[in-house]
This record gives sequence, C-alpha cells and structure tokens, in this order.
Amino acid sequence: NITDQELAELGDPFFNLVLKDHPDETNLAEIEQLLQPDSTKRETFVVSERILDASRPQNRRAILTFQGSNRNNGNPIFLSPNVMISVPFNSEDFSDNPEQLEIWGWDEQRGRYNYYRLDRNGNRLSEPRQGTLTWKFRGNSVNADTLSAANRQGTCLQCHVNGGPIMKELFLPWNNWESFESSQSYLRFEPPIGWPVVSNIRLKNLKGAEFLESEIISAIKQFNSQRIDELTSEDSGVIEVSDTQRLLKPLFKTTEFNIISSDTTTRLHPFTSTTEQPTDDYIIPNSFFLNADLIAGSRLGEQFTGGFRIDSARAFEAKVKPEEYERLVNEAGVKLADQQPGDANFAWFVPEPSFIDNNFLDQLITKNIVPREFVAAVLAIDLDNPVLSQERQSLFELDIIPSQFQVEPVNNLITQTVAALESLNPASNSPEGEFLAILKSEDPVALLRNKVDEYLERETSLLNADDNTRFTELTRLYQIAVERRQAVLADEILGDLDETNGTLLLPVP
Repeated sequence: NITDQELAELGDPFFNLVLKDHPDETNLAEIEQLLQPDSTKRETFVVSERILDASRPQNRRAILTFQGSNRNNGNPIFLSPNVMISVPFNSEDFSDNPEQLEIWGWDEQRGRYNYYRLDRNGNRLSEPRQGTLTWKFRGNSVNADTLSAANRQGTCLQCHVNGGPIMKELFLPWNNWESFESSQSYLRFEPPIGWPVVSNIRLKNLKGAEFLESEIISAIKQFNSQRIDELTSEDSGVIEVSDTQRLLKPLFKTTEFNIISSDTTTRLHPFTSTTEQPTDDYIIPNSFFLNADLIAGSRLGEQFTGGFRIDSARAFEAKVKPEEYERLVNEAGVKLADQQPGDANFAWFVPEPSFIDNNFLDQLITKNIVPREFVAAVLAIDLDNPVLSQERQSLFELDIIPSQFQVEPVNNLITQTVAALESLNPASNSPEGEFLAILKSEDPVALLRNKVDEYLERETSLLNADDNTRFTELTRLYQIAVERRQAVLADEILGDLDETNGTLLLPVP
C-alpha cells in the first residue's frame, strides 16, 4: 500500500480526485466517474504489437484520457494532458474490475509526474502474490534521468526513462496503434465484423492515435520546461546552470527513442491480410539519415521554435521501390513474431531521435540557455548517426563539459568547453578535435548547414546512380536500420521500452 510519507507528497489529479478520499477504490468505472463524470469527455486509445491480428481470444492495452476539468474543493483541476490510465482488456470484455491498472498524473504544484499501479502483488515485485488488489506508488519523475538500470527495476521508471510520458510511435503512421492510417474494423464494429467488446462504452469513445499524439506532446513540453527550470538558477541578475552534465545529456546521448517509418504498409507483417505487393514507393524517413526535426525544424510546424531551419535536412526522403524493399528484407533475414521474412506493418520501421530529447534541446536554444552554436557543433559530429552515436557519447564522457556555467550576463559554456578541449591537444581527425574546430569556427551553424548539404549531395548521387550502385547503397542503409534496432534493444535502459522481449516490436535477424 502507499505509505503515509508518500501520501503527504502527492498532488496530481488522480490523487486529488480519487486516492485522497477513496484510497480503496479499485473499480475502473468508479475511478473514471471520480476523474471525469461527463462520459463524453473521456477518450480511449488502443495499442498492441498484434494490432493487425483480429483473431480471438486476444488481449489489448487501452490508454484512457480525460478532457476538460473537475472541481476539487471549488478549485478546477485540469485533466488534459495531466492524467492517463493504462489498462488491459480482451476481445470479449472490458472489465470494470481489471487485475492491473497503471496511472500517471502531473502534480502541477511540485512539477513532477507521479506513477501508480494497482495489482495483487506485494509492495515489491519480488514479494509473493497476495489476495487483495491494492494501490502502489511506483515512483515519480524527480531525478529519473539520473537513475541506473538497476535502480529502475520494479518501478514505472523502467520505461519512463526521463520521468515523463512515453509514446514510442509518437508520429504518423503510429505503427502499432489504432489510427486513421491503420484502422481496425474489429475495434470499430460489433459482431460479426468486430469483437464483442466493441459494445463496451469505452470502445464507443475510441479515438485514433493522432489525437493522443497532441496530448503526449503537450505533456512532454510542460515536463521539459519544469526540468530546465530546476537546473537553472538566478541571483542578482546572474543566471547559472547548476548541473551541466544533466542539462546537456540529451544533446550527446540518446536518452529515449521514438520509432518512425514510411507511411506505406508492407505485405510482410506476420498478421497482415494483405497479399498483393504495394504499388507505391516506400519513402525512407528523413530522421533516419540525421536529426531532421532539430536541424530543419519540426515536421509539426510550430512545435520547434529554435531549430536551425536548415531545409536541406528535410530533403533526405529517399524512395524505395516495393520490389527493392522486399529484397532488402529477405536478404537481411529479419523476422517478426518468428516469421521470416517478417517486417513491421509500415516499411522501414526504425528508431529516431526522441521528441522528449529534441524538445528539451529546442527549449534550451529558445530560452537562450545553451548557445545555438554549441548545439550545432555537437549535431555536426557523427551527423549521419542520429541515434546512439558512440562519437557524441565519447565526447560527453571526456570530462570536457564544465560542471557549471553562466548563462547571463555572459554565457561562458563555449569558452570553458574550448579551454578544456585545447588542454587535451586532440588530433584534428578525432571527434574531440573536430568538435574543437567547429566551436572555434566563425559560424558553427553555417558549418553544420554545409555538412548537411554535402551529405545530401553524396546520398542523392548514390541513390540516383545505376541500379547496382543504388542497390548497394540501399543495402548499406537497410543494414544501418537493422543495426540501429539491435542497438536500442541491447541497451540496458532503452531495451526495456520493448515490452515484447525482442519478438514483436522491431524486425531483427
């Protein structure tokens, strides 16, 4: 059960509207009623790595969200995007008495996310199962980004790496979600077309993942803003960063990943009903080639305000013919659900830089905390490896970043970093030598732009060459995609984001 000390530090919508006065409430319908009495302001989203499989019986996971506000002692409590429920259901029934519930809530006053779980386990996952459903406090977002893999075990922070909400397939086409890009009739229509569970009121409120995307983005943005505030301080007009390593970690390291793909489906998914080869070309997403969202500006228009507006970073959308793609998948020997060849529903499904990392960096630029030139210099290192770059990570671990730096009246991050790099006397062709040269250049942003343009010209030339040269390059690129999938699955922290134990999320050999 939740301890008295934990109770004293909670203030999110779920606690204020449910647990505070109803600590033993475990009925889902009652919890929904306490959070938002107006059922028209509730939304249901469905996700599963088996989303294409309409056979019965099967389980699915629903995310329940709540619009509008609710009053608590006369004060409005805003529900969106500040509380969400994750709950399993099955093809036959959506029970009001599930064996497991997971909930997160945003505590506006304390600036943190709180995580809760309802189950029959003891307070720790290692304790034997007990007979009573009880609520457990499963951690909050405070200092979550600093935790080791071992310290995350048995908490929701095992997946919520930075402490904020997570939606791996955040952007179109939302590979494993019910969405307008891939709508499942078994979730939309009652029998005989669909599942019996469709008659449940929660499925009447079914929405596509495109609506959840905007809620998750809003939640992440408010969380990142709070994180930045906690790492900066002001005294008599002097603004300082107290922990540079934490502040800059998302620039040098991949702290989370999203997954992106072409928006065209394949016929290679183990559960697809499609047998005919697609006629449309597949488009390799530009964020596979480089961190396009931060370098060019967001695919969502105004979501990124401080990016570099280097438009050529958006021009990497290489086309792959369906017959070329099937040959790539076959020759790579990748499988999904033990089917070989097996591929995701949408082609070229690959990890990309996460929105939570990119938005964090974008806010640092926009708020003039980290100079644009510094960010550009780091992005230029290992430019064509936007996820889990060993070169950028090695820079981060070199002890060249000052532990603290001044933001105002004069930002001294670059001068301190240059001094630390010069003391190493690095070889010019090493990552640290290249980093030093870019930082000392007249215009690091222009240098980044030139590197992007050269990269684009090189890639375009190879893909527009004769058939043999083109396919050799496509093979190299697809091998990079496979290796990137393998790298995130092997990572001791990021690997936990695959809840299928390597069988159903990412196609690998």
